[in-house]
Amino acid sequence: MQREILFRGKRIDNGEWIYGDLFRDKDGNTYIQYWTENKEYRSYEVDPETVGQYTNSLDFDGQKIFEGDIGGILIDPDRNMDIVHYEVAFDTGEQGFLLYNGVYKCAIDLVDVSNGLGLVIIGNIYDNPELLEVMENDK
Repeated sequence: MQREILFRGKRIDNGEWIYGDLFRDKDGNTYIQYWTENKEYRSYEVDPETVGQYTNSLDFDGQKIFEGDIGGILIDPDRNMDIVHYEVAFDTGEQGFLLYNGVYKCAIDLVDVSNGLGLVIIGNIYDNPELLEVMENDK
C-alpha cells in the first residue's frame, strides 16, 4: 500500500485549516498548496508552528490522524474513553508516529480497532489547548 503524504496547517490570514503539500520559500515562509476539484492551484501561507503531517492512519470514526491531534482510547463500544488523553507526535527515536501523554507512549499501529479498541480524535493541541491540561493532570 502506498503511503499518502499530506500536511495540514492553519492559514496566516484567517486561521482556517488547510490540507495539501508543504512548501517553504527561500525567505523561510511556510505554505500549504493543493489543487482544487476544479483543477485550480491554491497556495496559502500557514503558521509553521501548526504544521502537522498525516500519519497515514484513521481514527475509530474514519477521521485522518495528524501530528498534533489529541485523542482518547475507546475501551468499549459505548464510546467510553480511558481517562488518559494522548497527543499524536512524530518520534525520531522510534522512526514513526506515537501516541504520547507525557508519561506513556505507544505506536499508533498498535491500536486494535478490530477488537473494539481505537483512537478517537477529540481535538488538537492548537485549537484545544485545554485538553493538554487534562494530559498534564493525568501524569
